[in-house]
Amino acid sequence: MSFKIVLDESHNNNLDYLNSEGFQVVLNRLGGVIFRLIQPPITLEKISEEDLVILGCPTTAYSYSEIMALEKFVERGKGLVLISGNGGDLFYNTNLSEIGRRFEFEFNNDQVEDEKDNMGLSAVVKISKFETIHFSENFKYIIYSGCSINILDKSCNVIAKSNPKSSPPNTPIAVFSPNNRVFGIGGFNIFIDHPEFGIDRTENLQFILTIFDYLKNQIEFERDETPKILVEKPTTKEPELEVGDKSDLELIDESSILDQLKTKELEGIEEHLEFEIESISPKQANKKFEEFTFFYIKKLEKISDTIDEFWLFIKKSLGLKNKKIKREVLHKVLHSKYQTFLEKIGYLASEIDVLYSVFSYTFSQDDFDSDNALINWFENEASCREKLDMIRNNLLALLDSVE
Repeated sequence: MSFKIVLDESHNNNLDYLNSEGFQVVLNRLGGVIFRLIQPPITLEKISEEDLVILGCPTTAYSYSEIMALEKFVERGKGLVLISGNGGDLFYNTNLSEIGRRFEFEFNNDQVEDEKDNMGLSAVVKISKFETIHFSENFKYIIYSGCSINILDKSCNVIAKSNPKSSPPNTPIAVFSPNNRVFGIGGFNIFIDHPEFGIDRTENLQFILTIFDYLKNQIEFERDETPKILVEKPTTKEPELEVGDKSDLELIDESSILDQLKTKELEGIEEHLEFEIESISPKQANKKFEEFTFFYIKKLEKISDTIDEFWLFIKKSLGLKNKKIKREVLHKVLHSKYQTFLEKIGYLASEIDVLYSVFSYTFSQDDFDSDNALINWFENEASCREKLDMIRNNLLALLDSVE
């Protein structure tokens, strides 16, 4: 059976099939069929029959529906490669980390630099810290130019780190997700034909070949183990969290705990804003856009309050008996609810994108100035995401500290 690869070129990607002969060698060595996805959007229908999707440093954002399609694709046993670059999402005006967070890692908005171990430029670094036995035994160093990666769960498999005296020091630059089918690396330059830091320098090519061979093996193993008929689970509305009495939390089964978190729905979070753009005059454009943006900000605030309730729930659950089993179960619950919160925030962000597109298309720049409203939205969105990540990290540390 052939190995089928999708290379996304629909988001103005820095890495595509034509700008690197070395990368073509890597893909061809996998012995598969390569499909260049040039026209957006990415949908599950387009990629469902493929084995691997590669997102090579995009410079536009992925929509909520595209992110959900990619997540479902991986859930079906397939593989995904996320490739960023110097400065991360902030520099490239994209949201690759939004995808990575679903697999326990994100790209930092930075640039790995080293004043000593470099190739003449501090941002072209020699990486010699390989974390796994397989890689540490086979590679002395690679040439790297890109950002670092933040691990959201210790079950992620770090492949390579920056050097102790680099900035930032001892920080991942290449990782596998816990299921070993999603690979993330912070620099696309290692794939391209560049004489200073490209795919043909030192052991870069062999490093990439080893990564992709390993990834292919993981996907094919999953394919052989997975039943041929896959049935979609029915979707349900996500609930609001409500902390019950301590006696109600004695059950140690994961589904039992999740059921207790479903006692009250998060009403209206995915309620779509209905309006007729034709009824809005140019003079009303700014005011209406601010009103509509505030509509979604209020939903963000509701999610933020629910995150606080979840924090209290987990803390309360840790005071129960059977702590060892409870800790393992709560880890799973934390992962499940974290993904739910990300999806809901992502949904609201996609609604704002659509709203902005409609107003920008309808009104001229003289009539429509969205800066203040968008800044207000982005500040609230960043605050909500920051709270979610902070509470998640605190809960992980708290769970790991329980004996």
